[in-house]
Amino acid sequence: MKYVYLLFIISILTACGGGGGGGGETSTPINTSPSISSRVIDGYISGANVFIDFNYNLIQDVGEPSAIEEDGKYNFSFSGDTFSAIKNVSIDCAYDRIQVAEVPAGATDTELGTVNEAFTMYYVPYLDGNVNISPFTGLFLDFLDASKKEVESSLSLNNDQSLEINVEDGCGTNANNIAAKINSKVLAFADDLDSYGTSLSQLYDDYIASNNNQRKQKAEKIVNFLKIGEKIKSVIDTHYGNKYKSRLSLSDESLAKIFGTDDFTSLPFSIWINNIGNADENGWKPVMTFFTSGLKLLSNGKIAKATCTETDANNCQQFDTSYANIMDNIESYASYGGSKNSKIIDGVSIESRFRESRTRDNEGGLDCSNAAKLDLQGIKPCTGDNCPDQIKFEYEITHNLGFNVSEKCTNSDNPYVYVFSQRINKEITSVDRYGIQFSLKPGNQIYSNPPVNFLGANKNNLNYKNTFNLIEGLLVTMGNIDPLVEKLSAGEFISVFRQTESKENSKSIDGTRYTYVVNKGSDGLTYSCNEYEWNNSSNSINLDNPTKTQGVNAYSTCYNKINSFNFFN
Repeated sequence: MKYVYLLFIISILTACGGGGGGGGETSTPINTSPSISSRVIDGYISGANVFIDFNYNLIQDVGEPSAIEEDGKYNFSFSGDTFSAIKNVSIDCAYDRIQVAEVPAGATDTELGTVNEAFTMYYVPYLDGNVNISPFTGLFLDFLDASKKEVESSLSLNNDQSLEINVEDGCGTNANNIAAKINSKVLAFADDLDSYGTSLSQLYDDYIASNNNQRKQKAEKIVNFLKIGEKIKSVIDTHYGNKYKSRLSLSDESLAKIFGTDDFTSLPFSIWINNIGNADENGWKPVMTFFTSGLKLLSNGKIAKATCTETDANNCQQFDTSYANIMDNIESYASYGGSKNSKIIDGVSIESRFRESRTRDNEGGLDCSNAAKLDLQGIKPCTGDNCPDQIKFEYEITHNLGFNVSEKCTNSDNPYVYVFSQRINKEITSVDRYGIQFSLKPGNQIYSNPPVNFLGANKNNLNYKNTFNLIEGLLVTMGNIDPLVEKLSAGEFISVFRQTESKENSKSIDGTRYTYVVNKGSDGLTYSCNEYEWNNSSNSINLDNPTKTQGVNAYSTCYNKINSFNFFN
């Protein structure tokens, strides 16, 4: 097995502001009685449950009411207290959110009669106006995962965390930023649709009203795959003891098959789980997020390897839909879950999580990663002059000790324990981040005994206040780093970074990042100062090809840029 050494220096991306349909926090609140009218289409379907997913977890939460069905349409009225659970709700915000149509067995299809098997369809927002929820309007649902990851990164959440939005904040800044990114990705994909002989407006069209028989036949075929997909969901749900409700959707890669010249005998799917449970007697809430991509589902109900390129998927090697076979045949997946608690330390949110991921590389190898993470974060008070609008802190311990690596994995991580501290000063027009990270070997001199057994039942056996104080004490300035550098052992490193961003209308428009890294090798200490510049085309800091200063000049090059961060202590 080949091992890959990871240097964890956090990569920060930038969030966009505002929703594609105008759904910003400053949208005009609803003060009349507008409504959103939706149709559910294979043929026209009655008897479905349709809701707007304001917080992007693809689950109908309390406060997300169902539409009222009338004359073959599903209407969301914004009069009264229909959406009173959502702060700053507006018609613009509602148009910018995903709609979900759950079609049960027994529903009626005007073209095909009684629905014999349940299935679910999604509407990824494209334009304001009447909404058609069809097998085609969920083809971009994978954009949700990518968009959430980008917004998570902009909030300094790492890839083993999940951005969790409460229903009441479903029209707030984070939800609006996700909406904006989804919208931009859908519009950017419009150019690619030309190669399939279609357009966005055609995908979102009412093909029954326009009497498009070819589109109707494709839709019926897709729905058959959606019904088969319900069996995949059942396998996943059973594996997790039916504690969570999984979701399954067509991947955007399915467009090539659906609109290609050959008849499609398989479609790629994605599977989702987003769950936050109720708190136990100690205040711990169970949290679970699961996402896969590249699952190849056949029309006969079996699955095939995602790498199979046969035009007729029936010629691929086929597998029954067991959990093990699903995991072995997808292109990638990531699951991260555990527990969170906000009652143990006042003002501190504690998360105890695990993460597991697998990804196929270009050579067909399987890259595997397992990690446990303890995360403590919150808002620090500031009462002096020139205080920023908000000071956020995040302290964490991440390790991969004690995990069994599957023999099917060709690449995985060397054993590691990292401790990370970060402070973020936020203003309306700027964000200033400072962070320091340590890699720690057993018996290290910096943090001699960092806790690593904090998952599951062990989460109640940890002195969180003491851990919090110890990690906070490691958040030193650049000018006070030398005593810690002297304690480094061979194979350990210290990384310090500062990242500044200028913002306009909640959107980052400029920024820089400096990272100072000290490694302790067998031959002694090495030093590096890396400068990352703003990329106007991607509207983010370019983390590739930094300007490097190495050796004795690295410290002085980074010092003035990093050490001027204001801790407001």
